[in-house]
Amino acid sequence: MIYLDYAASSPVLSEAAEQVMRFMTEEYANPSSIHQAAQKSRMVIDSARREIAGMLNCRPEELIFTSGGTESDNLAIFGAANGGVRHIITTAIEHEAVLQAAKAWCSGDRTLTILKPDSEGVIHPEQVEQAILELLEAERTVQPGGADAEARILVSVMTANNELGTIEPICGIGEICEKYGALFHTDAVQAFGHIPIDVKACHIDLLSASGHKLGAPKGVGFLYASSKAALKPQIYGGGQERKKRSGTLNTPGIAGLYEAVKYAEVHMAESAERISRLRNLFLRKILSALPDVRINGLQCLKDLEESTEPDRTGCLPGHLNLSFPGIEAESLLILLDMKGIAAASGSACASGALEPSHVLMALPGMDIERANASLRFSFGEFSTEEESEDAAEAVIEAVRRLRALRYGS
Repeated sequence: MIYLDYAASSPVLSEAAEQVMRFMTEEYANPSSIHQAAQKSRMVIDSARREIAGMLNCRPEELIFTSGGTESDNLAIFGAANGGVRHIITTAIEHEAVLQAAKAWCSGDRTLTILKPDSEGVIHPEQVEQAILELLEAERTVQPGGADAEARILVSVMTANNELGTIEPICGIGEICEKYGALFHTDAVQAFGHIPIDVKACHIDLLSASGHKLGAPKGVGFLYASSKAALKPQIYGGGQERKKRSGTLNTPGIAGLYEAVKYAEVHMAESAERISRLRNLFLRKILSALPDVRINGLQCLKDLEESTEPDRTGCLPGHLNLSFPGIEAESLLILLDMKGIAAASGSACASGALEPSHVLMALPGMDIERANASLRFSFGEFSTEEESEDAAEAVIEAVRRLRALRYGS
């Protein structure tokens, strides 16, 4: 199998797997207990917290371990919003864990603003500022004398899009939020461990991440929450994680996450350069044979012909979303799977009917036919040059076969 679905989940690093097994079979004590066996579990949790804090430039005590990205997003939205927020500003290209949580929260006098991206999948800081100003003006109208945004507006914009790979200008957005006193949450599930993130420099109050996107096991993640966020817990019980997220800590998962974060810290730049080169090799080969293929999220590869260096301000190094005119993505996905190529469709099956990706449909100029002809290919740590070339050849052959069946040879 040639695995090109790293954006969905990455293989577990051998170092991480070893630690997971160790804390399942040897050091299995509950980290909340006080005996010596438990302290070994507590030590690896504390070490993981310090390692992640170093990566993000935050304090260890500002990190809350969770079961993954979905829980982290929900804790950020409901935890912060239930602390006094009345307005949420988010985007049409967020993961459903953010969008659905925000929609569920919105009722009564609570408002939800959903911003649209440009044609490359970018949300601009100016859009966020305009949305904040409109909400503040509405507040002044309703409540003469005015009210600032402090603890009243929550902005949630992802660090990098999971389908397009487009990296959003979160530092600029963070500056806007800081300027008006709004809380700023970013879903960094796709980005953490793959590009540098500094929560202080970017004025980020809340950040969600998940381990299985960077070589840790599934079922573990974390939420960074500054003191400004004033989170209200969503799970009650034993009071773990400073009473913000009760429940026995997943020590094996956290141990695996610790190893994956250490690996990412050392290899991030080197991996980004190598992975982006493989992605570009794959793309060049496809475009040379199928010139009508269209790239979704053009910012990702603006300098394709000039350089193989990753554009870290544009796109994640391993992501590529392509539209293949004249075919259905599901058919192509099945053919590729039969050839041993694992990729992902831009469409999702909901209620028995094929629906286009909400991310792709949010792009200006996108139509259903193009969205339903789109696939996401994502490269990662164990991808090779040979796999990149072989996968490109398989894609070309499959597309030509499907077009021949539809239009005739």
